[in-house]
Amino acid sequence: RKFDSYLEKWGASRLYVRGEGDDDVGSIEDQFNEWKEQLWPLLCSKYLGIDDIGALSSFECSVRVEVLPDDDENSVIAQRIEKPYDLANYVNTDSGERVNKNLFLPSRHKSYTSHIGICRMLKRTQLRQNVQDGSTLHIDFDLTFNPQYNSKNPVIAYQTADNMGFIVRNDMRMVHQMIKRLQLNARNVVRITPKDAKSTANYTFPEVCTVSNLFAWFLDINGSPGKKLLTTLARDFTKDAGEKDALMQMAENLQTEAMNKYVTVLDIFQRFPSIEIDLGSVCELLKPLQPR
Repeated sequence: RKFDSYLEKWGASRLYVRGEGDDDVGSIEDQFNEWKEQLWPLLCSKYLGIDDIGALSSFECSVRVEVLPDDDENSVIAQRIEKPYDLANYVNTDSGERVNKNLFLPSRHKSYTSHIGICRMLKRTQLRQNVQDGSTLHIDFDLTFNPQYNSKNPVIAYQTADNMGFIVRNDMRMVHQMIKRLQLNARNVVRITPKDAKSTANYTFPEVCTVSNLFAWFLDINGSPGKKLLTTLARDFTKDAGEKDALMQMAENLQTEAMNKYVTVLDIFQRFPSIEIDLGSVCELLKPLQPR
């Protein structure tokens, strides 16, 4: 609001009403998308000279996915990676030479990526006598270097009032179910690159990765789907008319659906078997798996 008021004070011309989100009335992302849908035609008309953006409304995947052969150098490296954020993966143990870790980690830089360490949990204590209504755990971690991990990551430094986050992976049962549903091979190593060779886009998934690690570490299949994902799946990837209508109705009643039962992205793909989608589109449409 303050930024908006300064723009107005300095003589900026308003194109459209300022958008505001409210967590109490639903998903911030969905509220932003609804606001953007009204703003986007104005921007296209004023700055691109496009008055009819109907052709732009359908989803178009911007990445290309290729399966690498097993004997490809990068494929060999990707196949042995179990924990992608462990920097020990990117040192050739035979020669000691470092490999290009940027191929195997997301290109979109996050503030925490240079502060990821590997540490050991020492002790876990339940602080509640009665856990029927919830659980409160006191957990002690050893932040010093542990040689048995063979980690090349920095030792985590802790100061009073610091917060600790955790790089988590999806439940592997869900990962296997998602891969099976999409009719993919978990062991395949894929290379994901922009279709536009001049693109400088940064992605929340790696360029080279096994299909298994892609769904385990980088794509959020356990999160609740937003309105944009549901409408895009319905409009562009669902073959059955009845399922298409059901998905659109679910998107419109997302708040009610969430209150009745928690639904995951995996649930959507399993509930609507006529969704046919390629891996590249899945990578672009699904939210990235965030630290906890």
